[in-house]
Amino acid sequence: MEASAVLAKVGESIQGGRSFGPAFEHDGVMVIPVAYVFGGGGGGEDNRPKVGEWKGPSTGGGFGVVSIPIGAWVIKNGEVRWVPTFDVVLLLITGSVLLKGLTKARRRRKELTR
Repeated sequence: MEASAVLAKVGESIQGGRSFGPAFEHDGVMVIPVAYVFGGGGGGEDNRPKVGEWKGPSTGGGFGVVSIPIGAWVIKNGEVRWVPTFDVVLLLITGSVLLKGLTKARRRRKELTR
């Protein structure tokens, strides 16, 4: 796949519409799931001619997309309300990264004061 095709796919994959899942209704309540979607990609080309072992012009690229559920819009009896998602795993990972950073900063501060 050429780099320009990869970059076109990146643009298709990261759209505002991807943040909203398909709406569904259950017992008269409409639910519209929402996610935080982000990603990126890149590519490159090498146009050097074929010389000896070198195989000549080539292209390449790649991309990735991450989707994290953050909540849902709930519509019931004509009233709309936001219901956030509580992701325990994400909370634990974030907390452990922050704790590690604070611990490292305290150690560094103690070393500087000696």
